[in-house]
Amino acid sequence: KQPVLRLHYKSSKEQKDNVLINKFYINDELVYKNNKQEFFNDFEVLVGSKHCKEVSNKRNLVPKDYYKQNKICECKLKFGNDTIHFIFIIPRNIPKVFNKDYQGYKYKDYGIGFFKKLYSYSKDLHDTYGNVYIRYFMCPAKATKIHIKFAKNQDEYLKEENHIYDFVIVYDKQGVVCKNE
Repeated sequence: KQPVLRLHYKSSKEQKDNVLINKFYINDELVYKNNKQEFFNDFEVLVGSKHCKEVSNKRNLVPKDYYKQNKICECKLKFGNDTIHFIFIIPRNIPKVFNKDYQGYKYKDYGIGFFKKLYSYSKDLHDTYGNVYIRYFMCPAKATKIHIKFAKNQDEYLKEENHIYDFVIVYDKQGVVCKNE
């Protein structure tokens, strides 16, 4: 199965279900459904496109070890006053032991491997204009598409699957983060 990032967006740490998304921005471009009764399930961004731009000044974002062997891309999602700034680190090469498997892999566009959050680089920023959640992810090798899914319903009913990486963003109406992953 293809690797997927699943976003759990909540308004408090006690909330058992997830906030439904019907309007958001990707890199300051409005993305919305015409019918207000429909909510987003998921979306994909193409690596290198206007929605997931390759970073030119990598030195400010990641250590030297990362930017030499990897492609570094960024994507910003905005919901109301909250922004999630993704930094995707995508290995340019796959280990030689996987070359044979990669040739016949059905989901080549999504890369081979899985997502892994880099906790030591991720951080939260808060001001009077809103919250910014910066999240760094090591991505599947050679990924050219990134699939992001919005968690819906209650967490206890969401199926845990090994190809899906879940992460949680909790915002508070006063602008204070209640809980981080």
